[in-house]
Amino acid sequence: MALILLAAVPIPATAATAPATETETFARRWEIHATFSVIRFQELVIRDSTLTVPYSDDLEGIPVTFFTLSTPAKGAGPWRVAFQLGVGYAATQTDAWLEGDLGRRRDQIMLRSLPVLLSVRADYEVPGIRFMMPSLSLGLGGWWVWERSRASGLDRWAWFPAFRFQPSLTFFQAGQLEDWFGGFTFGLGYEATALSRHDFRAWSFDLTVNFNL
Repeated sequence: MALILLAAVPIPATAATAPATETETFARRWEIHATFSVIRFQELVIRDSTLTVPYSDDLEGIPVTFFTLSTPAKGAGPWRVAFQLGVGYAATQTDAWLEGDLGRRRDQIMLRSLPVLLSVRADYEVPGIRFMMPSLSLGLGGWWVWERSRASGLDRWAWFPAFRFQPSLTFFQAGQLEDWFGGFTFGLGYEATALSRHDFRAWSFDLTVNFNL
């Protein structure tokens, strides 16, 4: 008789729905990320068969603006995984040495860059901490670089593949599904190229504003 009475006792609504509220801090919708980065070059050398330009000898870094589309984060337990596609743009004017068949000469060059990155991001919710969430991103992509100088007649495009590694921390991420603001993310990234005739290695310091769609 005691077992029958226990089975008949209704379960409180708050207890039945408690597990669902634990996952609301993770984004269940598509996201847009606006990122403002400062790229610090360790090495940037663009070359072809006739001309080499070692930009990193004079250019320490450039600001880059990125816009990234992120899929809804999915997973189990405290872990969530999302896929991201990002496109950026940067432009700067710098003095650089041109090394080629005509010797070595100094020139002022307008440098424009278009980086594209496809990445996977893993988020981890620290138990008991709601205002902060660490993440780790790994990505592959490439950089399109346009060099132009009226003085020397330089006008060429270059492309090189790149991989990216970035740990980050997000603060004040969305707590409910209807929230449109996804918080701020601070990240430190490392990028480099491989299997390319160009040389590229750089660190980036990133500030991202997150929006839920």
